[in-house]
This record gives sequence, structure tokens and C-alpha cells, in this order.
Amino acid sequence: MMKCLRATLLLVFILACAQLVKAQCNAAFTSSVSGATATFTAPAGPVNSYHSWSFGDGSLGYGNHPTHTYYQPGVYTVTHFTHDSLYTCADSAISLVTVSFVVGCHSAFTYAGDSITHHYTFTPQTTAAGDSIVSYSWYLDGQPVSSAYSYSPTLTVGSHTVCLAIVTSTGCTSNSCQTIVVYPAPQQPPACNINAAFSYTVSASNPRQYTFTPALSSSAYTYSWTFGDGGFALMTYQPTYVYAHPGNYLVKLIVSKSGTTCRDSTMQYVYIAPRPIDSCTGSIGHITDSAQSNLVHFWVASNNSTVNQFWSFTNLNAPYDSAFVHGNNPSHVFTNPGTYMVCVTVNFATGCVLKLCDSVVIGNTGGRQAGVIPSFPNPATSRVTLQVPLTQAGPVVITIYNAFGTAVYTEQKTGRAGENIISLPVERLSRGQYYIDIQYGSTHKKSRFQKL
Repeated sequence: MMKCLRATLLLVFILACAQLVKAQCNAAFTSSVSGATATFTAPAGPVNSYHSWSFGDGSLGYGNHPTHTYYQPGVYTVTHFTHDSLYTCADSAISLVTVSFVVGCHSAFTYAGDSITHHYTFTPQTTAAGDSIVSYSWYLDGQPVSSAYSYSPTLTVGSHTVCLAIVTSTGCTSNSCQTIVVYPAPQQPPACNINAAFSYTVSASNPRQYTFTPALSSSAYTYSWTFGDGGFALMTYQPTYVYAHPGNYLVKLIVSKSGTTCRDSTMQYVYIAPRPIDSCTGSIGHITDSAQSNLVHFWVASNNSTVNQFWSFTNLNAPYDSAFVHGNNPSHVFTNPGTYMVCVTVNFATGCVLKLCDSVVIGNTGGRQAGVIPSFPNPATSRVTLQVPLTQAGPVVITIYNAFGTAVYTEQKTGRAGENIISLPVERLSRGQYYIDIQYGSTHKKSRFQKL
């Protein structure tokens, strides 16, 4: 009797712990929208928990408090999936988010200049609600002078008008102008003779570590540096500085003679080249096996070569229906129908690590939701590919619609019996969410993709 009682209590304890572990993962979330940007907040969950998001426009996010900017107003289906590091608990939640804003753009810029050299740097402070800026045009005294992101001229003494015109991917235009008055440089005593020139060397072990050395070396002078990315060094003769990110940075040195008004300044650019480890991109592609409806082939499309991949397949309708694969571009057999969150952690040869997630619907049609054909790659930049099954040869009419329901592309293909791989050009489309209508015979199917 005592043994039975202890066994019963142990079973109750195990079940209670299991329920507690399951309860620790809570995918419920709240959202707030400001203009085109939505902010999502989910419970922190257990230690070493992971949060993956699908924002409904083809974009993905991670963490329990992400923000996302939409490029078109509309109603988006947001999916949140969370699990702990050992998959002892997992949960998912779906909610609709309404994003409402007026697509528009506004041109503005700031500037800074040196009163001695009259060298100025103009930097955009533009906004484009739900859009992206594709063109910058700078004008000096009514004449076009630059199409670069920023403008850095040496101005003559007098009054100048500087203008910035922008164009967005949807055709929105805006311009702004400012009047710049350049005054004569302060007169220095004849015996000043300060030379603020400097040189620099790059560390052999760290290509982002720079050491700057002035041409003039004397305890009678002070040296002040700004490194172009917000960093600075005051009262330092020979600073060593490590840049955090690649880019073109304007370094400025001011040399002053102690106890006098004598000073000189100079500026020069240093270029920090990007390294392969700085950027890795990728997307999950998948296709259903034509001979086995629950067999899906997966791959990672990326700008870098893959060293290894670790995959997880979790049924959102039953989170404890999970499987894991350690291998590159695997094929996976799904044992149950449902919506699966498919995630992969990719280690690249450059040292970059990237986590990607996507959802796959498994039902009577295998890896395809009824009436839905997946697009890949998704998101897309230049082309989108569809796998269209035909029972007999015939025409296939494909139409692409934007988020407002306007047809932006249509094409008719001649299909053959069996699987047809159809590739569509999308490089000229603006960024945003798009929907595809596929018609063949009396059959209508849909697809969607995100254009970057």
C-alpha cells in the first residue's frame, strides 16, 4: 500500500512539473502601432528562451520585444513562436495588426563646418513613411553637385544656398534648402605656423584599429580628435581608435598652441572596408516531393557558403510534435498534418551565424496548403519561382497584385502535364507585400511573397 501511495504521489508530481514547464512558455503578445512602425511585446519566458516572429509581410524577427516597419498600410497576420533551449516547452500565438498611415516623404538635412578651412559636411535627416528613399540630389547655388548620400564641399566666403531633393521607390518627391553664410577665417598671428596634418597606420591583427599620428609633435601644443562616427579623443597626441562598423569616416584634428589663440585643423577620410563576417543574409526555400506528399525538401539560399545547419521542425498545433536535424539542406518527412514552424541556425564559413524561420503547412496536399502554392525565394529581390502542378498540358495565367489589389504584372505560360517550374521577374517592383493569382483550366491557386 505504501509503495502504491509513493508511486501515485511521484506520478502526480511529474505531471504537475510537466504542466509547469509547459506553462512557462507563453506566446501571447501585445502590439502598439505608431505610423508605419509596430512594436511587439511578449512575456520574457524561461531562461534561454527563443522568440521568432513572422510579421505578415514576409519579414521575420527575433526577441521578445521587436519592432518592425511596414512599407504599405494594411492588416497583417503576425505569428509569434517561442520555445526554450531544450524544447521542453513551446507555444505559439497569432494576432492581426492594423497598420494605417499616409505614405509620404520629407526632405531635411543638417550640416557642420570648420571656420578655418571652410570645409562643410551635409547629412540627410529625411523621412519616408512606409517607403524607401532611392535617390538623393544635392544642389549648390542652384547647380546640381552630387548624388551621394552626404555632401562634403569646401565653400568660398559668402552666402550659399544648399538644397537636397529626394525621390522614394513609390515616386514621392520632396526638397529642402538652407542658406549657409561662410565668414572669413579668423586672422592668426604671423608667428603661428601650426601644421595640423596627420597620418595613420592600421593594425596588422585588427583591420579596424587605427593609430593616428600628427605631423607636429611638441609639448607646447594640444591635440583634439573626432573620428567621424561619434568617437573623439581630447588632449591626446597619438590616439588609437577601433571602429565598430565598416564605412567612410571623416577624421578631424585640431592642433592648438597652449596659452594663445593660435590653432590649425585638418580633415581626411578613412575607409573601413566591410568583411564577410559583417553581413550574412539568407532565406529558407522548400519544395514538396512530387512522389511523396509529406516529404519536403529544404535548403538555405545565402550570400555566403554554409559550414553547418541545425534545423528544427515544430508543429504549432501540437508543440511537442518536434523533430531536429543536424545537416545541410535536409529532406524531412512530416508524420502529422498541421502548421509547422521550421527554423534553422546556419554557421557560415566567414564566421557569421544566422537564424532563419519560416512556416510550412502540411495537410492532405502535403507541404502545400489547399489553394496555396509557395513562392521561393521569399523574400525576393530579382525573381520569384513557383512550382505549378498540372494534370494535363495547357495555358497557365499568372497575375501579380500589390497590397492594394492593383495588378502590376501578368503573364501566360504554356504548361505541360506534371510539375512546372515557373520563374517570374520582380526586380522592377517596389518593396512590399505582393500576391500572385495562378489560373489553369478551372483551377485557381494563390501565392504571396515579400519584395526587398
